[in-house]
Amino acid sequence: MIALRAIDAFVRVPPDDKKVASAIRRLGRIVSKVSCEVPFRQTVKRLCRRADLFDEMRDKLRLAKKLPENESTKGLDVMRNQFQAWTIGLENRRPKRGPGKDIRDAIDIILKHIDTHGENLWGHVISLPAKTGGGIRLMSRTNDLCENFFGEMKHEERRRSGRKNLAKDLEHLPAEATLAYNLRNPDYVKIVCGSLNQLPLAFAQLDRENSNRKKKWLPAKETVDLVQELQLSTASLSSADRRLVRTDQMNKRIEKAAKSRAPRMS
Repeated sequence: MIALRAIDAFVRVPPDDKKVASAIRRLGRIVSKVSCEVPFRQTVKRLCRRADLFDEMRDKLRLAKKLPENESTKGLDVMRNQFQAWTIGLENRRPKRGPGKDIRDAIDIILKHIDTHGENLWGHVISLPAKTGGGIRLMSRTNDLCENFFGEMKHEERRRSGRKNLAKDLEHLPAEATLAYNLRNPDYVKIVCGSLNQLPLAFAQLDRENSNRKKKWLPAKETVDLVQELQLSTASLSSADRRLVRTDQMNKRIEKAAKSRAPRMS
């Protein structure tokens, strides 16, 4: 639709080059079909109206912008008041009757979600316990940090493997691998092991308990989440097989068999 409007403007004052003018008119005849098809045009208008409403909501929640690092409780209060005022205005804009059924349905969807999840939009001010000094901590309002981290992780994995499709690589990558990125944080290293030089000792201490149990002829503690392992192992199956395999009954059956003792051979 945007291209069609631009072509109309170019044709109104055609360029001197006849080949360029001919190409513009030919493109206009191709693109004009989207304007001639009434159902398509109606769908475009309906989607544009809904997209405008959604963009308004994102703007009021400041989701379209990069979240500021120095966000304060005062800023959150101001944003909450502005969002509540916008919600009231949205209710007033809702057509009660008449031909505005589409915009009415779109507003109803937004108001329903706000009524259901509205309180969760502001629960990012966490009160710290008094024994740690008290005060508050502001948590991120979106998952942008997690998504950016995952994107960085995939980028590095793609550089390591040289493969474009990382589905199989990520399926076999243990979840604990993401913890290795925390070793870049000095505070994390200090809490976990004191320093990177002490990291081998910290890993050795993890195995000390199982080693002691082994010396006493006791079984090692179960550290693997079998349900999670089963889900990961079936990720590459066909959809028909996944519907059979990924059921609670099947997981319980396999988990029970995995935890059972093997029969003694005479």
